[in-house]
Amino acid sequence: MCTDTIVILITSFVLCALGILMHNFKMYNLLAGYNTMPEKEKKKYNIEYSTKIMRNTFFVASFLLLSGMFISQYFDVYYYYLPIFYPIVIVGMVIFLFVYGSNSKKMKLPEE
Repeated sequence: MCTDTIVILITSFVLCALGILMHNFKMYNLLAGYNTMPEKEKKKYNIEYSTKIMRNTFFVASFLLLSGMFISQYFDVYYYYLPIFYPIVIVGMVIFLFVYGSNSKKMKLPEE
């Protein structure tokens, strides 16, 4: 196994672990900016939905890393796919975040 494969496997595992920790084990302080908010502000946001989006984003990124690694190893094109694969991954992640993360009505809880 080459070094690139090991790095991608470790990165993919870390992304999956962060997603699981953030959503399932309720480690909300891993969400950027949430741990510095006052308690009054924290109560305005639907943190379950926010962490669900982050978990899904980490899982998609991990899947894309692993699929790119397996495709490159299967076709034996380690460095030829990079100019094609990375723009597809970046555009895919941006579309994923816009579709699932742009619904601000679900992000904020209704005011009482």
